[in-house]
Amino acid sequence: MIFGADLGRALKDIFEKYNFRKLGFSVVVGNPVEKAYDRIIGRYGGRVVGTHIKQCRLTDGEYYDLKKYEIFREDYMKNRRINK
Repeated sequence: MIFGADLGRALKDIFEKYNFRKLGFSVVVGNPVEKAYDRIIGRYGGRVVGTHIKQCRLTDGEYYDLKKYEIFREDYMKNRRINK
């Protein structure tokens, strides 16, 4: 619950306060936060750009897939009004 509120505030600052044009971010596939990111991009009109197979190596020595996301300011602003 707290993470979602913090993420919502961060998006608001990024697009409304600092007027960024686009936000790109990524997550290691299987990380529990992946589901929250999927919901956020669905809510604000973002998209999954793609998945890089065996892109990053973690401390366990294994390679993991990396999922990349993007949200544009105009999509965020349009969907922010709808979701209020």
